[in-house]
Amino acid sequence: MFTVSTPHFLVNVVTKPEVADHLIPNIKKFGIVYYVREDLKGSRPTDADEKDITKVQMLCNRGILSDVMSYVKEYYIKGYGAVCYYEEVNVPM
Repeated sequence: MFTVSTPHFLVNVVTKPEVADHLIPNIKKFGIVYYVREDLKGSRPTDADEKDITKVQMLCNRGILSDVMSYVKEYYIKGYGAVCYYEEVNVPM
């Protein structure tokens, strides 16, 4: 049996939970293939509001990667201090 895979990009955004609440509805307009939100809890915060962070992962194709990264950079990295990176992944079809 033979499996065909298609290159996609997994975009990861790490930010505060309230920023992720704003990000998720706004990324849907880009035609994201799949997204998942993961809330992470810190055990020893230095400040009361720094203990919780959220990671949002979005799977997108090469055609919209540039638009998604530009949007995240403009509104979430510059505006809220989010961290964003992407990696190429092969999705079996």
